Amino acid sequence: MQMFLVLIAALSSAFAGAGIAYGLRRLIGERIPKWFVPAGAGLAMILTTISLEYSWARGVMATLPSDTVMIATREQRAAWQPWTYVKPWIKGFVAVTPSETVETVEGSGQWVVQTRLHERWQPAIIKPILVDCTTPARAEIFPTTSFDADGRAENADWLAVSADDPLIAVVCPTLGG
Repeated sequence: MQMFLVLIAALSSAFAGAGIAYGLRRLIGERIPKWFVPAGAGLAMILTTISLEYSWARGVMATLPSDTVMIATREQRAAWQPWTYVKPWIKGFVAVTPSETVETVEGSGQWVVQTRLHERWQPAIIKPILVDCTTPARAEIFPTTSFDADGRAENADWLAVSADDPLIAVVCPTLGG
């Protein structure tokens, strides 16, 4: 559905661009060549597409809870989009909402974080991640992950990270945030 709406926006802008170019051509007394009208339509479509690409991540973030933090981005550069070499657009990002973070058991130092993975033209993925604020470290949660009576993960595959890791900085304010 999203691609269809982008197509409608591009076609609408093409008609507007062609109309403006046609109006300018008529206003100036047809001293502008005829190719100016389809060129105006093409330019309007390209500008609309560029605008939609650059505003995509900001638009998605606006739909998420207000305390959501973007902790990583994936930028797009492509030969068929030469303007992206000047300023790449965000094609995907990982976000965390601190208000949705819960400690496994109070005082355990391990937190469950709902990371949101967003990618242009793809459905969002919400992935729970364990964060250990005492180490600092993080681990993925799998169906086989179990917890002891103290709320600590027993069989997690921990990845040691530094205190300035973006996820740690958001979840563990005493370490990095």
